[in-house]
Amino acid sequence: TVTDNVVNQDAKVSMASKVYFAQNGYDSVDSGETNTFEIKASDDGLQAALYMQLYGNNLFIPVKTGDGATPTIKNGYDYAITLNYTGGPEGQATSYSAVITEGTKRNVEAAISSL
Repeated sequence: TVTDNVVNQDAKVSMASKVYFAQNGYDSVDSGETNTFEIKASDDGLQAALYMQLYGNNLFIPVKTGDGATPTIKNGYDYAITLNYTGGPEGQATSYSAVITEGTKRNVEAAISSL
């Protein structure tokens, strides 16, 4: 899930040149909203250089873990990304933060029936 706390800015989630679409079909998260996205990874994890794009896709905010590292995304886990304005000149990447937090692994046993 991605929460956009930046006033008057919609944000897109991207990796390399790919922009991800949310489960509701939109390619961005509006200011003050939360949206859910899916990223395919592996069970071991995929180091993901994720970005939040602001200002008409001209400003890229790197998504980092709480300690400032590039996140590793693992299949079957829920993650929360929070995009915030942290102060300073608007329109500069250093004025924003995008922090990812790993949640728990999803348990899908109840959704699978045996053959």
